[in-house]
Amino acid sequence: MNLFTGTEGLVWWQGVVEDVNDPEALGRVRVRIFGFHSDDKSKIPTDKLPWAPPIMPITSAAIGGVGQSPTGALPGAWVMGFFRDGMNAQDPIVWGTIYGKPNASSLKSPDGSYPAEGSPNVEGGTLTGQSDVNPLATGAGVTSSDERRIRSKRQS
Repeated sequence: MNLFTGTEGLVWWQGVVEDVNDPEALGRVRVRIFGFHSDDKSKIPTDKLPWAPPIMPITSAAIGGVGQSPTGALPGAWVMGFFRDGMNAQDPIVWGTIYGKPNASSLKSPDGSYPAEGSPNVEGGTLTGQSDVNPLATGAGVTSSDERRIRSKRQS
C-alpha cells in the first residue's frame, strides 16, 4: 500500500490541540480534528486521540538535537495538517498553527484561563478577546507591566 499518495490522496484537516504532554518528548500533540473526531469527549476522550508530530522547517535537522524545538503548540491552539495515511485518517501530521482571537468557548486550562496553563505569555490572566499574535510582532510593543515581569524573571 502506498502511504504517501501525493496531492491527489492527501487529506487536509484543521483541529484544536488538546494535549502537548508527549510521553516520548518528541513534540507531538493530540489534536481534536474537525469532521473526524467528535466534539463529545465522552465518545473520544483526549487520551484516545492519535499523537500528531509537527513538520519542521528545513533549518531544523529534526534529529540529533540540531535545530529548533518542535514544542511550540499549546493546548487550545488551532492547527492545520494532513493525514499521512490518506482517508485511513490515523496518522496526522501538523503542518502549522493558525493564529486567532480566543472567545468565551475557546479551550481553557482547568482554572479557566486562556491559553492553557503553562503558556509563557500569560501568568494568572486571560487573553480572551485579544489577538493570539505576539504583541511584539504586531508593533504594539511591551507595556511597563510586561517589562517589570520580564525583569523580575531575569532576577530570579
